[in-house]
Amino acid sequence: MSASPLSTRRALITGASAGIGEAFAREFAGHGFDLVLVARNRQKLEKLATELRQNHSIDVAVMPCNLLDPGAPRQLFDDCADLDVDVLINNAGIMYHGEFAEQELENIHDIVQLNIASLTSMTRLFLEPMLAQGRGRIMNITSTTDFQAGPTIAVYAASKAYILSFTEALAEELRDSGVSATAFCPGSTDTHMVATSFGEDLRTDPVGSLLMMSTDAVARSGYKACMAGATISVPGVANNIITTLGRLQPKWFSRRFQSYMYRKFLDGA
Repeated sequence: MSASPLSTRRALITGASAGIGEAFAREFAGHGFDLVLVARNRQKLEKLATELRQNHSIDVAVMPCNLLDPGAPRQLFDDCADLDVDVLINNAGIMYHGEFAEQELENIHDIVQLNIASLTSMTRLFLEPMLAQGRGRIMNITSTTDFQAGPTIAVYAASKAYILSFTEALAEELRDSGVSATAFCPGSTDTHMVATSFGEDLRTDPVGSLLMMSTDAVARSGYKACMAGATISVPGVANNIITTLGRLQPKWFSRRFQSYMYRKFLDGA
């Protein structure tokens, strides 16, 4: 049994105030979904909500929330008690770069809290009513870094590998339940986080620009994967080739190559 059709259409999107999350909000709105928009910045969420209500005649709930707070997923879930959330998009994430030995311990804890702990809690909380109704979609936004180690972004890459493993296992557990779990793995995407982490040179570098996708293109691909109930989806032909080759390479070669590439862009950031 594949994921059941959705009788209602409401998507909750975390990290919705910018980047891929904002693009997902527009994509789902364009398909007639009511929305719950979650991020820390209320002003940005309200501006986006107003635009989407006017352009698509949908209901949009704005819920400012800092998912770095361990209690935030439970509070957010409780605040959604009167809303039927059919689609959960766990998009919020954070990345810090640099040698691990030079990383601030607080930054390391933030990555683990947001990318792993909060995502896992959100999935567990919103999954229960989906199972009770026999329908739903969960999409966890991860990365092409799932498939190899990430020197200079070691904790971030490891957190994304966790998401892939967790979501794959969950998808198998949910088989025949009417609920699907998708690990969506974008590569380099034209966002503020990528630009600030790796520098503007990534957009013009021959390799970097080949892999770079727009947020709109990523969101379109993610929507299709989510609605289809795919277990793993990598958007973009180039990203699919790179991830496939990465899995075939010896581990030592993959580590060295990734180390060269990340340091190349970090040195210019």
